[in-house]
Amino acid sequence: GLQKNRESALVTDLSGRQRTLNQRYMKEILLAGQGIQADYPYTRAVFNETLEALLHGGPAVIRLGEEKRVQLPPGPTEAIREKLEQQKKLWKELMTVADRLLRIPMTDPAYASELRIFLADGEILHSVISDEVKLFEQYSRSRADALIRVQLLLGILIVLMGFLFAWLIARDITERRRGEEKFGLMVEAVPNGMIL
Repeated sequence: GLQKNRESALVTDLSGRQRTLNQRYMKEILLAGQGIQADYPYTRAVFNETLEALLHGGPAVIRLGEEKRVQLPPGPTEAIREKLEQQKKLWKELMTVADRLLRIPMTDPAYASELRIFLADGEILHSVISDEVKLFEQYSRSRADALIRVQLLLGILIVLMGFLFAWLIARDITERRRGEEKFGLMVEAVPNGMIL
């Protein structure tokens, strides 16, 4: 229960990080297009790896710039997997436009047109990622709510079992006392000489 909630929180965090990676990637492409060093291949690789892990399950980098990875489960619902597939399609389109943009000199008239496409595609992708994050958050909340309901039901069951055991013990004590009282009345009813 608790481990699954931690896993859900991590998956939601990594899903949300995709928005940041998308924005970072777009800025790095724009910088690289101006001849400024930007590590867009790394950002692209982390985005790809995380997307595949969120969709199909698999390893994903926990912190950018570090090698440590975590194993993610596959997308838990059909709606989430559909959003991830949509994200994957849009991401491929964005990478294609980015590659074209990097090959066009900024002075070329085609650059402005490709830039508009690149920026629009990036915004659409950002929106789809935001929708996907909301789906992961809803899923995570529903799992947490289910865990709370189970714990509440277990608590009620334990209290009821406590009442049952208390009632059984009280009944047993009452029956013993009645038995002792009956025995005492029987002993008193017997003439004194017969007991010895």
